[in-house]
Amino acid sequence: MKPKNFSLILAVFAQLLFAQIERAPLQMTENSGFHQIVLSPEIRSASLNNLDFIRIFDSKNTEVPYVVLNTQTSTKSSKNFEILSKNSIPNVSTSIVVLNKDLEKLDELNLKIANTDVVKTYNISGSNDQKEWFGLVDNQTISNLSDENSTFVLRRFSFPLNQYKYLKFTFIDKKSLPVNILEASSETSFQNNSAPIILRNSSQSISTNTERKQSIIKLKFRKPQVIDEIRFNISAPNFYLRNAEISIPKTIVFKGKTQTLIESVGLIQISSKSENTFKISEIFTDELTITIDNQDNLPLEIENVNLYQNPISILVDLKKHEKYAIIINPKLSKPQYDLANVGLNFNQNFPIAKVNSLEKIEKITTKNAEKSFWQTALFMWICILVAILVIGFFAISMVKDLNKK
Repeated sequence: MKPKNFSLILAVFAQLLFAQIERAPLQMTENSGFHQIVLSPEIRSASLNNLDFIRIFDSKNTEVPYVVLNTQTSTKSSKNFEILSKNSIPNVSTSIVVLNKDLEKLDELNLKIANTDVVKTYNISGSNDQKEWFGLVDNQTISNLSDENSTFVLRRFSFPLNQYKYLKFTFIDKKSLPVNILEASSETSFQNNSAPIILRNSSQSISTNTERKQSIIKLKFRKPQVIDEIRFNISAPNFYLRNAEISIPKTIVFKGKTQTLIESVGLIQISSKSENTFKISEIFTDELTITIDNQDNLPLEIENVNLYQNPISILVDLKKHEKYAIIINPKLSKPQYDLANVGLNFNQNFPIAKVNSLEKIEKITTKNAEKSFWQTALFMWICILVAILVIGFFAISMVKDLNKK
């Protein structure tokens, strides 16, 4: 066995046995109830980007359950539109005119229709003055207009995107009696995306490789960070279009040797016509390199490059004036809490509990928290026994090598 292999194995055992525990106290809250805790970049880094290592304890060292809060929730909003008129020609057709008062761009509307078993053919047209009408949809059919659990059904009618002030729905009544249209509305879905968090305290350097016609930007952190977004601030020239590659170092062990390779994690195009903000697949690293291909152009004048991470929050039920702390312990496994399965409504504004800075602690005693196997004395003795066997094997190998010489 080679000394490098032996050192690598010992390093792994040392990390398992002496993993650092860190603590971040919460500021006391003024009200009891659910609070949102935004996990700072420092906490994400200390937890090695693994939420399984995070726990919350109160002043009595009792573990407090939490659930991960999805900060990118989907929200739906509904808006009613006024039905200006209903006109019916017996045995011919029934028409309703819907007012688009704010001249919104629409490509669909929902109609609330009283229960019926008839099948209807319909047309949709648009107008700005209710005198001249323009066709949007012709000779379409709608059915299944009955709901056994309600007195009405809600049906979506799609049509080409338009901005007409008036929309007319005409239902053909030649084969059946008219349908009763009760309301018209639209429904919009959108994402509530929390703003990304800027990553600070990185060192940046920009150099130029004239031979390869490249600009090389290196960004380094003291500890690995989660990176989801890159933003460039470029002052000159006025017009440019450059291809760039994003890469990170990757350490591997090959044939007993530790090697550091450069891994490409994305290609981007920097342009004077865009804001030069790029979302990338999440990476966890302490060093990032951006290589810009200048071709035969002068290098870009880059004022700075900012890195961001998408926020992650946890939701926890806190008591007024109680003292709490976030504990980060790399020896822990994933917690199993009831909160994850009770169907909490995340689409509301929860008060935010502020987190103080991280501090290292030697040990923590917990109450009502079952120890995982990694925390037990049995696991520690197994690691020590394996280490002794490895040392013994290494010693025997050295003796054999000496005898051969």
